[in-house]
Amino acid sequence: MGTKPEIDSGTVVVIAPLEGSPAAEAGIATGWELLRVDGLPTQELGLEATASRLRGAAGTRVLLELQPPQGQPQELELSRRQVDLQPVRSRVIERAGQRFGYLRITQFAEPVPAAVAVALQELQQQEITGLVLDLRNNSGGLVSAGLAVANDLLSSAPIVETMNRDGFADAQQAGPGSLYAGPMVTLVNGGTASASEILAGALQDDARSPLLGGRTFGKGLIQTLIGLGGDGSGLAVTVARYVTPSGRDIQNLGIEPERPLGAPEPLNPGGADDSWLESALTMLAERTTTQEAGAEA
Repeated sequence: MGTKPEIDSGTVVVIAPLEGSPAAEAGIATGWELLRVDGLPTQELGLEATASRLRGAAGTRVLLELQPPQGQPQELELSRRQVDLQPVRSRVIERAGQRFGYLRITQFAEPVPAAVAVALQELQQQEITGLVLDLRNNSGGLVSAGLAVANDLLSSAPIVETMNRDGFADAQQAGPGSLYAGPMVTLVNGGTASASEILAGALQDDARSPLLGGRTFGKGLIQTLIGLGGDGSGLAVTVARYVTPSGRDIQNLGIEPERPLGAPEPLNPGGADDSWLESALTMLAERTTTQEAGAEA
């Protein structure tokens, strides 16, 4: 369960539950505020101690008090267990006589760039004519992994700038060439955060891929945690922030897709009843048809 600390108020907010996790199965969703863990207020625990108390041995239980954005506080007891993350999933989808690749990345862990490279190679061996990149409920992870995937999809284009407290910028740019250069569209939602927002913002600003879905979460701060004692408490200090290639600040603002998709949002991204994926495939078919017509002309 990815969580975001709100520095001003000290609250801890859910970015997105991991797919297949007890939190997801209990219906916990993006934007829920975590109030207590086993009766202890998260504002007193701090982020590090809260995360530590959420973890535990498989089979043990943890009592959470949460508050949905438009609801009353409620208690949920979850049973901890191992979760098979499968952060990279891919398949071919056939529509209107065309073969489209579907690539879903649920978090940016260390093995993800290599897994994405393999997936892109396998999809292209199956002669796809376009790609849907699904970043929904990807709460981030290793920024370096997100930058590596951006490098795979962008050629000699800016990815992100890091602005420090003194206003100095450190720009990251993709190298020449890419692992996939064909048409693509990208799905995002309110659970798309941090490293996945960096990737989405670069794809949008560089006109590499339009975004569909909902506004992203808005987590663009770089923070360091200073321990305050032996109880796991700490102080999160902001040292820099991420901005997209066009200079947009990600923090608290998020990224607005070119084509917002309406409610209800699909509960099972990539599943058989995923209406947002169908919208993405329709847009991708339009883009590939347009590009083919332009090439013929």
